[in-house]
Amino acid sequence: MSTYRQIRRQTRRARRAGLQPIVIIDGPFPGPVGVIVARWVWRYRSEVAPAATACAVLGAGWWLHETHRHWWPWLLTVSDLAAFALVMLGGRIGLSRLAERIYAAAVALAAGGWLAVSALLGPFTSPLPQVLSVGAVILARRRRGLEADEEAEAVQRQIPGVLPAGTGSMAEGAGSVSLSPSPGEREKPREPTPTGGW
Repeated sequence: MSTYRQIRRQTRRARRAGLQPIVIIDGPFPGPVGVIVARWVWRYRSEVAPAATACAVLGAGWWLHETHRHWWPWLLTVSDLAAFALVMLGGRIGLSRLAERIYAAAVALAAGGWLAVSALLGPFTSPLPQVLSVGAVILARRRRGLEADEEAEAVQRQIPGVLPAGTGSMAEGAGSVSLSPSPGEREKPREPTPTGGW
């Protein structure tokens, strides 16, 4: 470990030799706007996903209306079959809970129905844009977290018991709180309870 005098001596020697202290800023300048936006979208992907999905459905509806208006019955049929397959076979593709499968089927039905109507009438026909935006808000959901019983277990694992008053406080750090019990408050040793057997 260098002492204050050693550091001062080394600094004086370096200055006499002609070296000047400089500050080096480590790290690049901010990247291009595209990189910053891509990082932002990746960071907040679960919040951006409903809007991105709605925009993709809007674009697909516009394309279908311009090029394939006559496909609307097929779109309804495919979305119905996809919803049925998601509910029945969703466990095989990673949707283990029934609620997740029903949610995925509802999204498939809503997107397929909206696409069929927008292919026939056009995506900007009133009230289709409003239906799309309200549907995106309603069908947006949070990421799956712990189940209620798993969450209770996690809390119990984190807090093994009740801590004495003052534990972890600044008063404890300063030494003004005594966490050891006073002589009158100490527990008497317990006698072993008979458990039966031999």
